[in-house]
Amino acid sequence: IYFANSEQEASEYADVLREEGATPAIYQLDIPDALASRLLDYYKPIPGTLFNKLVVQAKKAGLDVDEIAAIREESFAEAASVLEDGLIANDDPNPGRRVSEMMAAAGIPGITVRSDIGPMRVIWDQKGLDSIVIAPTNKAAVKELREEITATPLPSEMLFEGLGIAILG
Repeated sequence: IYFANSEQEASEYADVLREEGATPAIYQLDIPDALASRLLDYYKPIPGTLFNKLVVQAKKAGLDVDEIAAIREESFAEAASVLEDGLIANDDPNPGRRVSEMMAAAGIPGITVRSDIGPMRVIWDQKGLDSIVIAPTNKAAVKELREEITATPLPSEMLFEGLGIAILG
């Protein structure tokens, strides 16, 4: 799920996703402050304790821990790329999803990415997603979407009080 700060930003990002072949939908959401404050900056290094937990996850996945440790001071983006490259080399069938799972297991619920159309938030941790609430006017669309998505279901109970726009693609 990608999060935007305004409806215009969400619409612009939805256009980008459509150009890439996705079929995004826009929903009004509220991201709790407790979750938003835990999202990492895509362009900054992963903090020490979380990085150490990520190295443990990389080791469990059979990746070269020395290669991962060598990028301790690099950005989140670089760390994610190294992890994904290692999983690809190990013939993982879904390296992008596996990296998200490793990040969640290390305590990293998602990221904030600065872009030309404004900051976007990407959340992959199911507990984090469970804390997000969706406007009642979106419930029918979310129910329909839930029925279509089997690999990564949306939270089962979603109520509303909030602002912000999300793009589900």
